[in-house]
Amino acid sequence: MLLKLPSEIILTATTDILAGSSIATSAATVATGLANVVFRLALPWVFQKLSYSTKVAIIVFSYIAGFIIIVTADSAIMRLVGFSVVELGRANAMVTFFGMTAFYSDVSIHAIVAGTGVGSVLGTLYYTGVSTWTCVSPRFTVAIATPSVLFFTILPYVILDKSQLNQETKTISVAGVKYKALDDQQNKQHTDELSLKRKLLLTWDIYLLMTYLFWQYFVDYISLKAIITTLAFPQASFYPRDLFTYYVLCYNIAKFLSRCYLLVLSIACSSVVRLVQIKKTWILATVGLVLMFYSVFASWYRFLPYVEVILILCCLMGACTGCIYAHSPLVVADTITVVREREFAQSMLTVGAAAGECAAGLLGLYVEPYLQHHCEFELGLGDNCLTRFPKVTGWTENVHC
Repeated sequence: MLLKLPSEIILTATTDILAGSSIATSAATVATGLANVVFRLALPWVFQKLSYSTKVAIIVFSYIAGFIIIVTADSAIMRLVGFSVVELGRANAMVTFFGMTAFYSDVSIHAIVAGTGVGSVLGTLYYTGVSTWTCVSPRFTVAIATPSVLFFTILPYVILDKSQLNQETKTISVAGVKYKALDDQQNKQHTDELSLKRKLLLTWDIYLLMTYLFWQYFVDYISLKAIITTLAFPQASFYPRDLFTYYVLCYNIAKFLSRCYLLVLSIACSSVVRLVQIKKTWILATVGLVLMFYSVFASWYRFLPYVEVILILCCLMGACTGCIYAHSPLVVADTITVVREREFAQSMLTVGAAAGECAAGLLGLYVEPYLQHHCEFELGLGDNCLTRFPKVTGWTENVHC
């Protein structure tokens, strides 16, 4: 799941892509969120008929097309269009590979969840390192990453053991027991899909898990892309823009650690995995809500003197999001045992996260400008009210050199 790395590069570049414009940072979240929720809603219903190789080809095309649009566009609006195209690739990747876990053991869920965390950290670390610690411009940083898109999107599927996928088309799994299909039933199995009624019932079965994912991703994205973006510190030794990349880096590192510990336990001591599994995911969503309100008060009253507190806050947010993302698919796997039904349910589960991201973006269009206005005109903090370069040269040039 290093194939998530390209989208994380773009997400980390959000403020640079919007440099010099008055567009709210959450506009990028709206652009990605709308594409995400529409695509994730549609994919589980209609893409079961497509082969996995076709789905991977769509992922590759979406990523490369999005990168090209972002790098070549002179307008911030067009770069947001590129944002949406990249997000189509990420949505397809999440739905495709989570659905694929239905054909494998629970370890595959741990591996994919941990892999997305690795992709998040590497993508953010690459963009932060190259655009902040060297003299390469943000625009060229994205451009030179474009060839890697092809590698990181195709490699996971190429090295995947696909024999299990081929075998499962010839078997039916009910309550963990597999029955081999008779010869005259095999063609029927290849073409039969879940009925609309059954899909609706499966969606109802997991709607609470989807709701908790919605709330966690809502508070997560509005905090990271609309509230914390208004928190810069005059005494910090970084540009306000640099603070955003460090916020995202701390967030993704914590998200990675909270996503991968189940994989480590499943390899080192599989017997304790079920003991540490969090089935009441609403607890994580509640903690995320508390952290969001804390970040609002921090932005409004500016009572935090040091940036390190915000970095810790980002780590806590990332840990909550990583945990709920890691444990929700396991609850689905425990609840639904029929392979084709589980494939659909795992794919639909991701819609909750996408909808939360989209809703956060829409509200963030109002929240970030409001907090920025309060900071500039009532608190008088000037350039320390938005973690973004004020001129478009922040995108086309490296101001550190």
